[in-house]
Amino acid sequence: MIDFHLAWCGACNIIEQNYRSLYFAYENAEQRIAFYNAQQDVIPQEIYSALKYGPLTCKPRFAIFIEGEKKEEVDGADFTNIEKAIKKFIPSLDD
Repeated sequence: MIDFHLAWCGACNIIEQNYRSLYFAYENAEQRIAFYNAQQDVIPQEIYSALKYGPLTCKPRFAIFIEGEKKEEVDGADFTNIEKAIKKFIPSLDD
């Protein structure tokens, strides 16, 4: 899960605390999920131009990538949608 943001705006502090609770909710989380922040100037152009909700604004944007492929994008600090996306795409313990 990557929190995309503008340089002047910074990562979403509200969701960052919730990341911790999500991380510890899964067995062997260190092998199954990671959370990152990326400001606009380090996002590759092919990813940035393909954002589902258009250019970044001060509104938080989150995306799930699996093996380099974007699987889901969440617009806004909507913890429920972030949690649903993680549940949908987190690898099983067998993977």
